[in-house]
Amino acid sequence: MKGVLLSIISLLFFSTAFAGDTTSVNVYFGVDDYKFTTQAQTILNDVQPDDTTITLKKIFIYGYSDKTEKDISNILSEKRALEVKKYLLSKNIPDSLIVAVKGKGNANKLFEQDVSQDGKQNRKVWVIIEYDAKVVEQTIIIKSNKKTQSN
Repeated sequence: MKGVLLSIISLLFFSTAFAGDTTSVNVYFGVDDYKFTTQAQTILNDVQPDDTTITLKKIFIYGYSDKTEKDISNILSEKRALEVKKYLLSKNIPDSLIVAVKGKGNANKLFEQDVSQDGKQNRKVWVIIEYDAKVVEQTIIIKSNKKTQSN
């Protein structure tokens, strides 16, 4: 018996679901400075995703300084964090998503001074981004035209 076998296989890989995730970026500063560079702006421009399946949930902004800077009462590191917040707000990031903006100073240094390129690794703002990535429903349809024979 000859015939055409038409098979349609529909596979549902994922239902519409959300998977939470976290990433971070670093913005570096000059000694005793809290104005950031064009390179820093480029890094911060990527905080707001272009992909509509990614939704920002929370943003944490922590400023740091190195031990050579006169960061009395964490003022410099806080100014760095506030500059980053100000820039993100100018890029239409909702203020309600920014849940922490803190200056940590040099007492909470992230790296030892002698291994961090003269303290550069500690003169930064660390931006932690929590987001939801929506997994889009995917359906695959396979059509097959095969001739079959029966004896």
